[in-house]
Amino acid sequence: MPNRYAGDGSIASTMPGTYRFEWVVPDRVASGRSEIPELGIASGILFYVRERRATIEMVSVGADGHLWVMTGPIDGETRSTPPTPLADGGSMQLRFARFNVEPDRFESRMEFTLDDGATWKPGNHQVFLRATAGPAD
Repeated sequence: MPNRYAGDGSIASTMPGTYRFEWVVPDRVASGRSEIPELGIASGILFYVRERRATIEMVSVGADGHLWVMTGPIDGETRSTPPTPLADGGSMQLRFARFNVEPDRFESRMEFTLDDGATWKPGNHQVFLRATAGPAD
């Protein structure tokens, strides 16, 4: 369930959502879909391992057509985007960190910077729980 933050760092909203993934290439490529019904948004996601570069990358694209690419070390818990140009001439960069990792649960924090990494502001915090299979699954 993601928390979104206000400019002062307080929690602005909390809303449920889902991520669903399946292996395309076992242990190398997973495709998925993210949905937050309350906001009416969905995005397609692809995770893949780049062994020669020792990285894991995630690409995500939503209804706006913007392609986000997040890269991090294969043995790390942080991924970031390259700086993305904004309409006002500035740029934005996102950083995701995974923490409190357990077999069927982990948390993720997204931060963003508008000043080339001099300061990072909170974007959202999510708790991921593995869904339990039902009788038909």
